[in-house]
Amino acid sequence: MEAEAMLETSVIRKAMLEVANVCVVVQDGLESLTILHEIGFVVQAGESLAITGASGSGKSTLLAVLAGLDVPTTGSVNLLGQNLSEMTEEARASLRAQQVGFVFQSFQLLEHLTALENVRVAAELSALPKINEVCKLMLERVGLGARLHHTPKTLSGGEQQRVALARAFVRQPALVFADEPTGSLDHATGARVVNLMFDLQKEYGTTLVLVTHDTQLAARCEHELHLDAGRAVWLR
Repeated sequence: MEAEAMLETSVIRKAMLEVANVCVVVQDGLESLTILHEIGFVVQAGESLAITGASGSGKSTLLAVLAGLDVPTTGSVNLLGQNLSEMTEEARASLRAQQVGFVFQSFQLLEHLTALENVRVAAELSALPKINEVCKLMLERVGLGARLHHTPKTLSGGEQQRVALARAFVRQPALVFADEPTGSLDHATGARVVNLMFDLQKEYGTTLVLVTHDTQLAARCEHELHLDAGRAVWLR
């Protein structure tokens, strides 16, 4: 079955990501090395997709291309109907600021800022009204209402990742990218973070695209794209 068809549903939804024949080729000395080979799929609004594969299979490269952090050598990525390759770097950054949230394995919190200030940084990118109130409510939503003024070094790994979730979802983005969101957490803490992430995704109708080595986490997603040496192998 064609890759594009694998992510279509009987319910008509707006396409969030449309990926067509994406190749990424880099120069390795005098030789060209193909990192991604003709990747193509469609993710509809509100769906969840897991990208899996061994280390070096191209997962991180694909995620960077989908987010517009890098552009493909050939092929196209349309995010919310906009071709990322045809946009300037500034325009892609603006689109991410308005429509996209990120969750990273290493949390990527600003160490000198409190939990509230870390979430506020993201909220300010889209000029949300009543920013302080919105950010406090978001941190309360992830169970950190009593930790608003704590800096990352005083928070556990699970608490830091919950701050990261609050930061990613505070703007109610159309799309959230998550890169190994449980990779730095123990099993029990990771499970709680995963449950919270999917609760927020459903609550806000957010499209979720995540990279993971965790088969149980991948199984929570509606669809899975497995990469093998830069080639797509559809599992479901």
